[in-house]
Amino acid sequence: MIKNLKFTNVIFLDDLFRSDFLNARKFIYSLIEEPIKYALKIEDLKLSDYPLIRGFKSDFCENKFIGLANKKWNENYNYISDEAWSYLKSHLDNESLIVGYEMPSWLNSRLTRDNIKHVNIRLSPIRFARDLMFVVETNLPIDNTKKWSVSYEQLKFEAGLVRAKIRHDEKGVSITDGLIFLAQTHDDASIISLDNKFLTVLDFKQKINELSKNKKIYYKPHPYSWMNSKKEISLLKTIVGYSPEVIKDNIYNLMAADNNLSFFGISSGALQEAEFFDKSINFLYKPICNFNDKSLCHCTSNDFVSFNFWLNLLNVSDVDEIHIKNMDDSMMRHLHNAWWGYSEYLQDNSTFFHSFVKINKPKSRISRWIRRFI
Repeated sequence: MIKNLKFTNVIFLDDLFRSDFLNARKFIYSLIEEPIKYALKIEDLKLSDYPLIRGFKSDFCENKFIGLANKKWNENYNYISDEAWSYLKSHLDNESLIVGYEMPSWLNSRLTRDNIKHVNIRLSPIRFARDLMFVVETNLPIDNTKKWSVSYEQLKFEAGLVRAKIRHDEKGVSITDGLIFLAQTHDDASIISLDNKFLTVLDFKQKINELSKNKKIYYKPHPYSWMNSKKEISLLKTIVGYSPEVIKDNIYNLMAADNNLSFFGISSGALQEAEFFDKSINFLYKPICNFNDKSLCHCTSNDFVSFNFWLNLLNVSDVDEIHIKNMDDSMMRHLHNAWWGYSEYLQDNSTFFHSFVKINKPKSRISRWIRRFI
């Protein structure tokens, strides 16, 4: 067994150039606060003060660091200046474990290159399971967490549960053949190219033309980016010669239905989900999170937040294991308020939901309220 590295401190380090989603980062760190404190015997991680306090032992100035890099967040996504990195590195010490949520490429690669011990956390692109999943990337001994990794067969099983529900309800979908483009938000980090530019469909004209030779293209908007859809549909029209029809069916109804639909997109994580429903997929670029990589740990929410997962990951053997009762299904979704299309396919087929809406006017205040929370 590899010797316990004896971390005495934790630094929460993520994308210092981007102020979006700070609450989401703080939420993820708070989930694992108690297990990390227990494993490392640290009394306080000061997460209540994040991001003003990140855990640096010395006086790190975030504004000075940003000034040294002197570029927008996406222009720094893959690479930052040596001067900026040297300044940041000077405030990292061997006794501090670096923990980050959705670390930008430059940070993950620099920490790895300089052998600075770190843990990079992502939400798994698999969103159809009974609860959210997580992907952990680290330069700590990943073998310690192998027993926590979900198998291909488990993910196929989870997809089978969704398929069973959809077959049971016989809802059907509006189309049964075609090529569906899965849209993303316009500022998704996964569509940043190696030269730090946001990719669009215009960067993949030839491939889109090849894919659409024998199939009609349809457009599935991202639920959080309807404003960007009109522009993207217009760009697709310049490539294929027509405006793709917008598909409003639930994403899991489309994937799980017995049909001849196939899917493509720039780097949408939903493409990785479609594979488990035996659908043909094509990435125009690449996924930001390849959970099939054996150097990563792809685990359930229950395991990710457990004391014993972090005891194993941090190779701690001088404290007792703690066994906590598993969370209920979708508990992490409730805590994070992150549902995407999962609740929609359940809600749309809910007998209670339709009975309630039937006796209330569709546009009444109470009907709008129930649609938000069911």
